Amino acid sequence: MKGDAQPLIKFFDGSDKRFIIPLYQRNYDWKEENCEQLFQDLMKLHNSDRKSHFFCSIVSSIQSGTEDRFIIDGQQRITTVSLLLIAMVNAKKEGQIESTDAKLVEKIFKRYLVDEYQEDERKVKLKPIKKDMQAFDALLYKPKDQYIKESNVTRNYDFFYNKITSVGLTLDELFETIKKLEVINIRLDEDDDPQLIFESLNSTGLDLSEADKIRNYLLMSLAPAEQDDLYTRFWNPIEEFTKYDPSSFVRDYLTMKQGKIGRIDKIYFIFKEYAETANIDRATLLEDMHHYAKIYSQVDNAKVGTDKLNRKLNQLRTLDSTIAYPFFMAFFDYATKVGLAETEIYQVLDVIEAYWARRIICNLPSNALNKVFATL
Repeated sequence: MKGDAQPLIKFFDGSDKRFIIPLYQRNYDWKEENCEQLFQDLMKLHNSDRKSHFFCSIVSSIQSGTEDRFIIDGQQRITTVSLLLIAMVNAKKEGQIESTDAKLVEKIFKRYLVDEYQEDERKVKLKPIKKDMQAFDALLYKPKDQYIKESNVTRNYDFFYNKITSVGLTLDELFETIKKLEVINIRLDEDDDPQLIFESLNSTGLDLSEADKIRNYLLMSLAPAEQDDLYTRFWNPIEEFTKYDPSSFVRDYLTMKQGKIGRIDKIYFIFKEYAETANIDRATLLEDMHHYAKIYSQVDNAKVGTDKLNRKLNQLRTLDSTIAYPFFMAFFDYATKVGLAETEIYQVLDVIEAYWARRIICNLPSNALNKVFATL
């Protein structure tokens, strides 16, 4: 591992260099208040005599044989500054901001946002994950009416565009201020373990959800092509099946597998221990999770089979049936594998409903049900 302090803009500079956000990373999710804080810091920096301002540390690994950087930590800030640069370029092109250097717009665009000598069809330096990339590229190449308005990428771009066009600074003044931002550029060697470093950097658990860390654990150590394959085939559908709340699903998945309930804020460590103890390869584990996530979705949407079964399950959902999801996943998997008749499946759901309703009538505490369904 090597690290040194350098201007952020120097980190961006260079040909044949791309900044790749690995698929295991979360979506871009900086809020407007985060962007507001950055812009206010820049204004204070502009109005001061300070030569530099520490912005963040960036941890990256270099893909063998290329200058491409895989961003392990710092993707939110890299993406945000890229959006700020795009807003500056577009504001000048649209006549909303002045510049004394006639070539500054071209310089920013060609040195820090795109690499026109890149062999790939896509020339943009920053490669966000798939859901952000389309919105990001639209800001560079498409008219405003084709921007993806619902994207967080676009919302933060709009915030910066409005600030830039109203603050009263020239393009040159803004760019000189950005040049004062400094980062600690940490580059990993081949023998460094990016997973352990990522865990250390995010040990507080404040920034990442448990599912973010689980996705990272499953995909980070794999080659880029395998990452892309497993993300596309398994992880992304898991997120869709669970309505983008995989943390709750993983807890129920582990409860089903282990017969005990883990704390939701500790699910990552429980999952990691389970995966390492079971010694299951990543592809097999993701395939199994994908299988049960599909059942989880069918249960959650009360679409497990015939109208009769769906109505019965929908009745159960009114009793806060999420407690029973670990059992339901195992049960409907079993029912499919052995070809259980509809009448037998209905009878099982009927028994659960009756048992549950009687507990409610007798005012028995519901917390005991967790263990009942975990072991059932």
